[in-house]
Amino acid sequence: MPDAPMGASDHSSVKFCMEAPSKPSTTVHVIPPSMSYNWRMADYESTETLLLEIDWYAIVCANPSAPALWDAFNSIIHTAIELNVPHFNVRTNVRRRRYPKELRKHQASKRLLWSKLKAKKCDTLARAKYMECAHLYQQLARLHELRIEEHVVETNNNVGSFSRQQDKVPNG
Repeated sequence: MPDAPMGASDHSSVKFCMEAPSKPSTTVHVIPPSMSYNWRMADYESTETLLLEIDWYAIVCANPSAPALWDAFNSIIHTAIELNVPHFNVRTNVRRRRYPKELRKHQASKRLLWSKLKAKKCDTLARAKYMECAHLYQQLARLHELRIEEHVVETNNNVGSFSRQQDKVPNG
């Protein structure tokens, strides 16, 4: 509704009242760790058709706040993915690549020094410690990779030797 102008302006002011929900929407789409999407087999044409048929202006009008609009957009995108991208279960008991203890220790030190360096960007001592640790970690990682490659070569590249190399490579 029009209201009195502010200050010396000859323009009318507009007063309005907005009602907002007391609790924002918290729609979260979580992919279970045992599920993965097969993007190579996705039906992109159907996804495009689906997204082109949506009245985006109506979505914006129905969701005036940024969080509500984001939730609506996320919901639409995830629905399109669920409908047009095949998914499959992933084996959860797959062994992860495990580095030797010394390498993991230096990796953790490097991460710690990096976080300290980010907190104090102008600290030359922190930068020097980080650079020294990063250099040492890089050398150890290269040495570890060389050991793995040597082990694969020594086994005459037998079937499966490459995939099992982590279990049999000596740490030092």
